[in-house]
Amino acid sequence: MIDTQVITATGHLALARSTINPDQYVTSGMATSVIINPLVVTVPTPIKFSAIAPGAGDFVYLIGVYSVGTGIEETLVNKLVSYQLSSGQLTDIHSFVEGATLSYMNLVRSAAGLIYIGIENYFYVYNPNSGNLYNLATLGVDSPIIQLAAAPSGLIYGIAGLRLFSYNPTTSTLSDLGIINSTMDGGRTALTVADNGKVYGGYVASGAGRLFAYDPGTGWITDKGQVLGQQSVNAQIAGQDGLIYGGTNTYNGAIGRFFAYNPVNDSFIDLAGSYGGVYALARGQDNQIYGGARRNGWEAYLFIYNPTTKTLQ
Repeated sequence: MIDTQVITATGHLALARSTINPDQYVTSGMATSVIINPLVVTVPTPIKFSAIAPGAGDFVYLIGVYSVGTGIEETLVNKLVSYQLSSGQLTDIHSFVEGATLSYMNLVRSAAGLIYIGIENYFYVYNPNSGNLYNLATLGVDSPIIQLAAAPSGLIYGIAGLRLFSYNPTTSTLSDLGIINSTMDGGRTALTVADNGKVYGGYVASGAGRLFAYDPGTGWITDKGQVLGQQSVNAQIAGQDGLIYGGTNTYNGAIGRFFAYNPVNDSFIDLAGSYGGVYALARGQDNQIYGGARRNGWEAYLFIYNPTTKTLQ
């Protein structure tokens, strides 16, 4: 059972995202705080942080939902902001939409250091060096960008509606790679790119969490089977050991799982359970797997898995 240090019980929302920046901090979006292992640094309060990605040095980028105005004049603004770990400074970069809380918001940092953003069916890129933000594409209204992942090659992959797509920044080409599963349900998904360039994703179909793989060499999307239990896949990250690590939520009395998928023999490995679910995973420069999970309602905590010793902290 996963049962490690409590980071904070601040706020009423679960962990939004977790990632490792080049300086080995673990950062996670919460309702009212940015979590820095092992400290909690409180920042000006949005309603929630919905996405987070590492930047250069000690910067992280987040999308926050902010309330502006009061009473009948109150509106909701979705902002891209930067946060510097050393100074604690939060800086507004861009406001996207007023008047609604968007369901799908994603950030990912590319190999070139650019920040790619998916907000509903809008696909943006932000250049931290120039400060410029560009709208790369507007997808169909039935194709919200549910997940984004960056490949070592520089390509950006995403899930939009039922389909997988890629973006090539060298040629500025957005490519439709095909339908993942025609019975795919709405809700949580996950996406990661392995060191060998293959893409793995988690989704829900007919009420059960499943895994798929995309091979850029063949262009094929293949189903890899149902994950442990009926839970949806909330998070995934590729390990240096070649395994694909994932986390599921709680569902119908079953606890969430921290698991691994072995592409060599198409097997799932149950590593641990979490009563509140596993909602964020990241691979550090030390190649350990860092996870954000939930227990006792909305209490968030960090766990660390060492693939070499196969131990949890």
